[in-house]
Amino acid sequence: MRGPVGIERPVLREYAFLTPAKLGGIGGYRRACAVTGLKPIPGGYGLLHIASEESGHHATVATWDVAWVEAIAEVQQQVERGQITDEAGKVDLSSELLREKMAALYNGWPDEWGGHSPDGVIVTAYRGDTPHSRDIGHEAP
Repeated sequence: MRGPVGIERPVLREYAFLTPAKLGGIGGYRRACAVTGLKPIPGGYGLLHIASEESGHHATVATWDVAWVEAIAEVQQQVERGQITDEAGKVDLSSELLREKMAALYNGWPDEWGGHSPDGVIVTAYRGDTPHSRDIGHEAP
C-alpha cells in the first residue's frame, strides 16, 4: 500500500501532542506552532511519526483531530501492556484516511529537524470555516 509522499506501507512508530496542555500553556504552544508552520487552533494538533516498511523513510503527520491520536495512543498502550495483540493494535494509515485527517506532512521526525523549522512541509490543508480552523487566542469580531 502506498501512503503519503510515496511512503510504502506506512507504519506508526510514535505519536505526540502539540497542544497548550502538553506544552506548558499557550506561549509554548504558539512557539511550537511557529517552528512547525502550523496555525494555532483550539485544541492543538496530534502528531504521528510514521516510517516506510519498505525504505525506512520517516515522516511526521500533523492532524487537527487530537481525539483520533488520543485513541491511537490508548490502543498502542494496550499493545504495550499485552492487553491486545500487535495485529489488533495496527493503525489504519491509508492514504485516504491520512488525507482526511492531515493538517501538515513533514519529512522526517522532530528529532531529525535539528531544532529548527522542518524542511519539506508538503501539505498544509486547513478545513475552511470548521471549528478547528479558528485562530486560537483571538475572539471573533
